[in-house]
Amino acid sequence: MEFRLVYRGPLPARQRAVAAEKHRIREAFHPQLKALWREPPLVGHLNLDHPFGDPHLGGTIQQVGPLHCLPLVPGHHGMAAHLDITLLRPERSGTVITTSGDLDNRLKTLFDALRMPKDLSELPKNIGPLPDGEVLHCLLEDDALITEAAVRADRLLGATDPSEVFALIHVRVSGVRPPGLLG
Repeated sequence: MEFRLVYRGPLPARQRAVAAEKHRIREAFHPQLKALWREPPLVGHLNLDHPFGDPHLGGTIQQVGPLHCLPLVPGHHGMAAHLDITLLRPERSGTVITTSGDLDNRLKTLFDALRMPKDLSELPKNIGPLPDGEVLHCLLEDDALITEAAVRADRLLGATDPSEVFALIHVRVSGVRPPGLLG
């Protein structure tokens, strides 16, 4: 399966971006991933009438604090994600690791935002459940499921905030080994 995700907004370059910043980015991907679950080949592979999904149908909803999260790439299905990222930043071309923040720290923040939170410490304070019992759609259960990443960095023209980026993420999801062989 292949698709693209987009994000435009602040992408902190601090070594340890705070939970609220990562979750704000995670929320930007949520509607895109939610729409993906409503399209072939995913439509029909999740039984939302079952309180935590039906593992035999593909989707597994996991509870993290007050949120119910649905990762497209769960760890127990033998799947992996390959990412091809175009990252536009308000810096001149050729400044891959300098000026408004290290590229590697921005990528770590982005990778953390693509996965579901691991526990309450990775959620903003006082967060509640989504309206109407909706699940939070995430790309990954864990960022360790990213087995390949390619990054092109270039200049974002017209941006005034040095932390702002435009990210176009081409995602390829593939199987790496049969689920029974995971361990």
